[in-house]
Amino acid sequence: MPVERDSGPDLRSEFKQVVIDIEIEAVTPRAIHVALAIKRIDCDRARMGQLLSNLLSNAVTHGSPDLPVRVEARVLDGIFQLTVSNASAPIPAAVLRGLFRPFSRGKDSKGSVIGLGSTSRPKSPGRTEVI
Repeated sequence: MPVERDSGPDLRSEFKQVVIDIEIEAVTPRAIHVALAIKRIDCDRARMGQLLSNLLSNAVTHGSPDLPVRVEARVLDGIFQLTVSNASAPIPAAVLRGLFRPFSRGKDSKGSVIGLGSTSRPKSPGRTEVI
Protein backbone atom coordinates (compact mmCIF):
# COMPACT_ATOMS: atom_id res chain seq x y z
CA MET A 1 0.00 0.00 0.00
CA PRO A 2 1.62 3.27 -1.07
CA VAL A 3 1.90 6.15 1.42
CA GLU A 4 -0.23 9.17 0.51
CA ARG A 5 0.97 12.16 2.57
CA ASP A 6 -1.55 14.93 2.91
CA SER A 7 -1.71 17.93 5.22
CA GLY A 8 -5.33 18.49 4.20
CA PRO A 9 -8.33 17.82 6.43
CA ASP A 10 -7.97 17.50 10.16
CA LEU A 11 -6.72 14.10 11.38
CA ARG A 12 -9.23 14.31 14.26
CA SER A 13 -12.13 13.42 11.96
CA GLU A 14 -10.30 10.27 10.79
CA PHE A 15 -9.58 9.25 14.39
CA LYS A 16 -13.13 9.99 15.58
CA GLN A 17 -14.54 7.75 12.84
CA VAL A 18 -12.18 4.93 13.86
CA VAL A 19 -13.37 5.19 17.48
CA ILE A 20 -17.02 5.09 16.35
CA ASP A 21 -16.32 2.03 14.18
CA ILE A 22 -14.58 0.17 17.02
CA GLU A 23 -17.41 1.02 19.44
CA ILE A 24 -19.96 -0.37 16.97
CA GLU A 25 -17.93 -3.55 16.34
CA ALA A 26 -17.20 -4.28 20.03
CA VAL A 27 -18.83 -7.50 21.23
CA THR A 28 -19.55 -5.90 24.60
CA PRO A 29 -19.91 -2.14 25.14
CA ARG A 30 -16.64 -0.45 26.15
CA ALA A 31 -15.98 3.05 27.36
CA ILE A 32 -13.40 4.75 25.14
CA HIS A 33 -12.10 8.10 26.42
CA VAL A 34 -10.67 10.23 23.63
CA ALA A 35 -8.46 13.35 23.85
CA LEU A 36 -7.35 14.67 20.46
CA ALA A 37 -5.15 17.76 20.76
CA ILE A 38 -4.15 17.78 17.09
CA LYS A 39 -4.94 19.79 14.01
CA ARG A 40 -3.47 19.47 10.54
CA ILE A 41 -0.59 17.03 10.30
CA ASP A 42 1.30 16.14 7.12
CA CYS A 43 0.70 12.38 7.06
CA ASP A 44 -1.16 9.58 5.35
CA ARG A 45 -4.53 9.91 7.12
CA ALA A 46 -5.77 6.53 5.91
CA ARG A 47 -2.64 4.79 7.26
CA MET A 48 -2.88 6.69 10.54
CA GLY A 49 -6.51 5.60 10.80
CA GLN A 50 -5.43 2.01 10.13
CA LEU A 51 -2.79 2.31 12.84
CA LEU A 52 -5.29 3.62 15.40
CA SER A 53 -7.83 0.98 14.41
CA ASN A 54 -5.30 -1.81 14.95
CA LEU A 55 -4.09 -0.48 18.31
CA LEU A 56 -7.57 0.38 19.58
CA SER A 57 -9.05 -2.93 18.51
CA ASN A 58 -6.32 -4.76 20.42
CA ALA A 59 -6.80 -2.53 23.49
CA VAL A 60 -10.55 -3.16 23.52
CA THR A 61 -10.13 -6.91 22.97
CA HIS A 62 -7.40 -7.48 25.55
CA GLY A 63 -8.16 -4.86 28.22
CA SER A 64 -10.26 -5.14 31.35
CA PRO A 65 -13.90 -4.96 30.13
CA ASP A 66 -15.08 -2.83 33.05
CA LEU A 67 -12.41 -0.11 32.68
CA PRO A 68 -12.10 2.44 29.86
CA VAL A 69 -9.66 2.41 26.99
CA ARG A 70 -7.91 5.74 26.47
CA VAL A 71 -6.88 7.31 23.17
CA GLU A 72 -4.71 10.42 23.17
CA ALA A 73 -3.17 12.21 20.21
CA ARG A 74 -1.04 15.33 20.44
CA VAL A 75 1.96 17.10 19.04
CA LEU A 76 4.64 17.82 21.62
CA ASP A 77 7.78 19.73 20.61
CA GLY A 78 6.91 19.12 16.96
CA ILE A 79 6.57 15.33 17.41
CA PHE A 80 3.23 13.58 16.87
CA GLN A 81 2.33 11.20 19.71
CA LEU A 82 -0.48 8.66 19.63
CA THR A 83 -1.19 6.79 22.86
CA VAL A 84 -3.69 3.95 23.24
CA SER A 85 -3.91 2.45 26.71
CA ASN A 86 -6.07 0.04 28.62
CA ALA A 87 -6.18 -1.57 32.04
CA SER A 88 -4.85 -5.07 31.60
CA ALA A 89 -2.20 -7.41 32.88
CA PRO A 90 1.30 -6.55 31.60
CA ILE A 91 2.26 -8.13 28.29
CA PRO A 92 4.65 -11.04 28.98
CA ALA A 93 8.23 -10.38 27.84
CA ALA A 94 8.19 -13.30 25.38
CA VAL A 95 5.07 -11.92 23.67
CA LEU A 96 6.39 -8.35 23.77
CA ARG A 97 9.52 -9.32 21.78
CA GLY A 98 7.40 -10.41 18.81
CA LEU A 99 4.51 -8.01 19.27
CA PHE A 100 5.20 -5.90 16.19
CA ARG A 101 6.07 -8.74 13.81
CA PRO A 102 3.44 -9.32 11.10
CA PHE A 103 1.24 -12.37 11.74
CA SER A 104 2.49 -12.63 15.32
CA ARG A 105 0.28 -13.02 18.38
CA GLY A 106 0.35 -14.38 21.90
CA LYS A 107 -0.57 -18.01 22.50
CA ASP A 108 -3.90 -17.05 24.13
CA SER A 109 -4.96 -14.64 21.37
CA LYS A 110 -8.00 -15.26 19.24
CA GLY A 111 -9.06 -13.73 15.94
CA SER A 112 -6.96 -12.54 13.04
CA VAL A 113 -3.20 -12.87 13.08
CA ILE A 114 -2.27 -9.58 11.49
CA GLY A 115 -1.14 -8.38 14.91
CA LEU A 116 0.61 -5.06 15.28
CA GLY A 117 3.06 -5.60 12.42
CA SER A 118 1.81 -2.50 10.61
CA THR A 119 3.17 -0.34 13.43
CA SER A 120 6.67 -1.81 13.50
CA ARG A 121 8.83 0.54 11.45
CA PRO A 122 7.64 3.99 10.53
CA LYS A 123 8.41 4.93 6.93
CA SER A 124 9.59 8.32 8.14
CA PRO A 125 11.58 9.28 11.23
CA GLY A 126 9.73 7.99 14.26
CA ARG A 127 9.48 5.15 16.71
CA THR A 128 7.01 2.74 18.24
CA GLU A 129 7.11 2.01 21.97
CA VAL A 130 5.24 -0.20 24.40
CA ILE A 131 5.24 1.26 27.89
